[in-house]
Amino acid sequence: MESEWRLTGRECGHKSQTEQMSQDLMDVSSDDLKDDRDAEMIYQILENDVIPLYYRVDDKGVPRGWVRVMKEAIKVTGPSFTSRRMVKEYTEKFYRPAMEEGEATRACKGF
Repeated sequence: MESEWRLTGRECGHKSQTEQMSQDLMDVSSDDLKDDRDAEMIYQILENDVIPLYYRVDDKGVPRGWVRVMKEAIKVTGPSFTSRRMVKEYTEKFYRPAMEEGEATRACKGF
């Protein structure tokens, strides 16, 4: 009886559960699939590389591998995170446009 219903349903334009699942998978955007793959890769890296490195300590309780990675990360990215760079970026992106908008508003109102 159930197989008859499926057959009848399909003839009426309804899809079987398997067909609907296949369609649902095709409807998922490639961005969603990429996000899922990226998330899985991040979890694998954390589980297999980062977390073990962090908890692998020497006889003095120091995670030497982790310290080495952190020092390298600071060396490589440190120059991008200076207060000088931050002040320059804030000035260009926020303070200068706000100042120019204020000056334009004052000029418009005759101040």
